[in-house]
Amino acid sequence: MTKKGFFITFEGGDRSGKSTQAKYLADKLLKLKYDIVKTREPGGTSLAEEQRNILLHSNTKFDALTEAYIFASARSSHTEYLNELMKENKIIVCDRFVHSSLAYQGVMRGLGIEFVKEINEKALRGLNPDLTFLIEISEEEFLKRTNNSEIDRIEQDSMKLENFHKLNDAYRKIAELENNFIIINGDGEENDIHEEILEITLNKLEEKGYSKTLK
Repeated sequence: MTKKGFFITFEGGDRSGKSTQAKYLADKLLKLKYDIVKTREPGGTSLAEEQRNILLHSNTKFDALTEAYIFASARSSHTEYLNELMKENKIIVCDRFVHSSLAYQGVMRGLGIEFVKEINEKALRGLNPDLTFLIEISEEEFLKRTNNSEIDRIEQDSMKLENFHKLNDAYRKIAELENNFIIINGDGEENDIHEEILEITLNKLEEKGYSKTLK
């Protein structure tokens, strides 16, 4: 079967464990001899990493619209790089992608999902995930994980309980509109969650024509 890259993204609210699971998956696939690139958003290129630092760690106050455009700008640089990887049949594991903007800027920051989609349309350069894992946690688990946690600028809003529920609802709505989302319960043991994600991923890669014996 002809391959043209395989793009996996991880989504979810802050403290959901998505970054941990993205790392576990990338590390395991690498051990299994798959040709893996691990990346993240915002970030993934030198320019986008600079924009990430501004977005997450700057003391400058951004209005929602400015914030959304900076995310889209960082994404444009990133997707140019990712599309080149896809041409090389790489398997990409990405911590957050455009669906984070739809949930955070579109819903939590009030710009609207459709508007955020519009400003990201060209930035995506036609790239869409082949598989997205949405990691969900319960309110009880969220509250447990927020105690004594260091937070960045974006998390100052998302860590509020009312926004936790807003983001969960937003991600659910987004997932219903997509055909490649897999919702994972993130309340369990990290290794059990990893094994569930790994099994799904290996099945999808086999369908695409990837073999773990080849690099």
